[in-house]
Amino acid sequence: MTLRRAIFAAAPAAMALAALARAAAAMTVLPVDLPAMTGQAERIFVGRVERVTTGRDAHGLPAIWTTFRVTERLKGPAEDAVTVKQLGTSLGADDAGVLPHPALPRYRVGEAVVLFVRPESALGFTSPVGLGQGCFHVRGRDNAAVVENDVGNHNLAAPTAPRTLAAPEAAAAPPAPLPLDAFLARVRGLVDAER
Repeated sequence: MTLRRAIFAAAPAAMALAALARAAAAMTVLPVDLPAMTGQAERIFVGRVERVTTGRDAHGLPAIWTTFRVTERLKGPAEDAVTVKQLGTSLGADDAGVLPHPALPRYRVGEAVVLFVRPESALGFTSPVGLGQGCFHVRGRDNAAVVENDVGNHNLAAPTAPRTLAAPEAAAAPPAPLPLDAFLARVRGLVDAER
């Protein structure tokens, strides 16, 4: 095969990759504030990650199952444990390993979180509201528990101008991380206001 034919043969694949790269770069996740996040969530809970399993579901789709031991239910059914099935990604054939989807939160066994979970899809998949915005990691700080989500709590700031998560500087930053007790009290108030 001549060099010229090889270039023409590879051109469609290169154009497709370029189009995918542009589409991925253009993906924008809009900020979701706490009242909207609370309203969109089917369930909200404080929990500790017990298990993370990867594989393919009954439809052959790459998936990540994360099981949480619920320590406090704020919204949704009362359950001791919740398993969340999130979309995974695979780099190859059906027997290739499954990795967490880059847009979704990643969980570590033993970590504590406050999770705002969307209703399940027809195939059983779900995710936190606003992707990483609805996953608040609980950590200790100065002998107190605090929470911070995957976007540094920027979605909780009062907007001063139109903004996206890619340009959070357009909003006044909230104190980050936030005290867990105060955060949970605010969420409880928002859930009570929905009833």
